[in-house]
Amino acid sequence: YKRAVYRSPPARFTVTMLSPAKHGSSFNFGMRITPVLRRDRSSISSGGSGSSGGSGRSNVEYDIWRKWEDCLWFQDTLELEYSRMARMKRKRLLDGKGVKKDGFYMQDKASSWESLPPGPDPNSVAQDIHELIPKLTKKGTLFRASQATIDQRQKELTAFVSELFRDDVPALLGELRADRTVTDFFGYWRRDYDLDMKSSAVNGRPNRGRTSISSSVFSSYFSSSN
Repeated sequence: YKRAVYRSPPARFTVTMLSPAKHGSSFNFGMRITPVLRRDRSSISSGGSGSSGGSGRSNVEYDIWRKWEDCLWFQDTLELEYSRMARMKRKRLLDGKGVKKDGFYMQDKASSWESLPPGPDPNSVAQDIHELIPKLTKKGTLFRASQATIDQRQKELTAFVSELFRDDVPALLGELRADRTVTDFFGYWRRDYDLDMKSSAVNGRPNRGRTSISSSVFSSYFSSSN
């Protein structure tokens, strides 16, 4: 239940990597989620209240903390979902249904097969998500992770998130990025809430007050509206 999404991420946000921190007996990898609000003030409230609990969207900045097992679980989920989507897209392209616009395949609007625009080469669709984003090391440790291991994992996670949020990703990865498979990982989990409550009780402030920023992922992301 610690992975339960206490509050969904903002509709659009940036991710800043934080220095790893020890919570309990294990090190956690932190990310600061900052909402990107439109200049039009009327649109700020459309994403829901930033202070609401449950599954409401947040329009306030917050920190999330993920164990390495969480990151590997996220990677496994992305691998399975992307593989499924890639197979479906390749089949659509082979069937001549691969050109999509405004949520519809062009075949649905075309008057004849001859009038269909040519689609991409089916072989151009990456079948493995790690052709697009780097892989996180799954090798575990029998004993407590060394500082070198923690530093290496931080480096891998930073590269992983950076490539996932890149502006020029292929359309298929962009579709996956808008799915709750991705957005929920960057939401405010029950574990994040518990850590903030524990820190507030001890220090009178949330966890983020004692965390230094190590590096930033300068990218923004549009999450889905569902």
